[in-house]
Parts: sequence; structure tokens; C-alpha cells
Amino acid sequence: MPSMLSWAELSYEQKNLLNCFETLLAGEKFVPGIYLILARWPTFLAMWQSN
Repeated sequence: MPSMLSWAELSYEQKNLLNCFETLLAGEKFVPGIYLILARWPTFLAMWQSN
């Protein structure tokens, strides 16, 4: 399985896309790790983005 990308490795567009998947966990913004893995394929990930 590919590794997760760190926030430092993400482009501006990838970060914006991942923000759609964030949730609150203990009062902090959190993006589940699966989305950090799928960020390698932004076109695929965008298909799962809620409109």
C-alpha cells in the first residue's frame, strides 16, 4: 500500500480537496489517513468529493 502524503508534500489543490473530507475529532480538524493516501490520485479522490 502506498504511504500517506504529509501536509508539506501536498499541493494547494490537494489540500483544498482534502479539506472536503475533514471532520472534528476531539475538537480538532482531522482528515482520515485513507484520504492522505488517495491524495496521490486527485482525480480519483475528487470523484468521492461531496458536492
